[in-house]
Amino acid sequence: MLSKRSLAKLFAYAIEKIIGKTVLLKIQFDFSPSKQQAIVNQFDDIVRITSDDVNDIRIIGLTLKGHSLHAAQEFKKAFTGIVKYLGVRIGDEWFLLSREGRILTYKPLSDYAFIEHIRNILTRLAHAQAIVI
Repeated sequence: MLSKRSLAKLFAYAIEKIIGKTVLLKIQFDFSPSKQQAIVNQFDDIVRITSDDVNDIRIIGLTLKGHSLHAAQEFKKAFTGIVKYLGVRIGDEWFLLSREGRILTYKPLSDYAFIEHIRNILTRLAHAQAIVI
């Protein structure tokens, strides 16, 4: 969640070797069509979505950016494919959530603020039943 996948694996391996047991859970986010409305209900705004293999023979991949994307016709089409990323806005800040369980932001935040945002995002995704452990 906090780094590139290769670095996260090395970090988890190092901790496991030091303390002798696994302490990190591998999670993924479920951005399937059945979770679409629940996810939309949990966040102030969806400001980005990137999908592959959209259910349209003329479209291979789809990236939408903007505000109130959930109201666009293409938003539902994006959920017919494999959603790789969702950009969500919470208050005045936005975060990029990857299907692989990573949470990124380009805004410099203190460690404490970032951890609080991660907790908030995970809580919202849990309410949407969009976390896979």
